[in-house]
Amino acid sequence: MGTKTSSHIAVEVEKLRTIMIYTGLTKGLDHPETLMYSQKLDEYLNCLLAENNDKEKRE
Repeated sequence: MGTKTSSHIAVEVEKLRTIMIYTGLTKGLDHPETLMYSQKLDEYLNCLLAENNDKEKRE
């Protein structure tokens, strides 16, 4: 995912969430495309969580 700021990641999370919901509604929750977006969303959310944990440890 590279080095992206928290705000950039948050924007990507919202984009992916919207696309995933639309894909799930139109193609089904078990469609490979929906699952792909879900996995990408998980990656971004995990990145945000890791950043937040790092910030808490430094404080």
